[in-house]
Amino acid sequence: MPTTYDEAIDTIFGHFNTEWNAGSGAIVGYIPEIQWQGVGKFSRPDPAKFWIRVSNAPILQRQTSLRGLDTRYNTFGQFLVQLYCPKTESGITIGRTVAAFTRNIFLGQALETVKFVNVKLIELDPESANYRFDITARYEYSEIV
Repeated sequence: MPTTYDEAIDTIFGHFNTEWNAGSGAIVGYIPEIQWQGVGKFSRPDPAKFWIRVSNAPILQRQTSLRGLDTRYNTFGQFLVQLYCPKTESGITIGRTVAAFTRNIFLGQALETVKFVNVKLIELDPESANYRFDITARYEYSEIV
């Protein structure tokens, strides 16, 4: 079903927020802070706590119909969740569970107007204060302009 850029992004962020708030607290013991792209000023939360930063990047837009009154485009993009975990013995173990939970929010999901493909979980080298994971979900949707 065709949608608009704004509606697609609202759908993606809304889906993630609903699922994250419903399940992350059961794993960690509290709902980790979310830092949203374009909302507020970036600051690093307490390194002793789990937290995430989410962002979106449209990658490609292809015209799929002849130019006319209703020109259709297929848009492809990437949703990124950066997971920061406390650098403790349990931080990496719990972090892997949270990362898998986060990946599963998108894995095989087709929402009403957005479809997720190529979902990937990447365990990164530790930083000075945190263990890190990146979870990426490629998405696609159709838009009529």
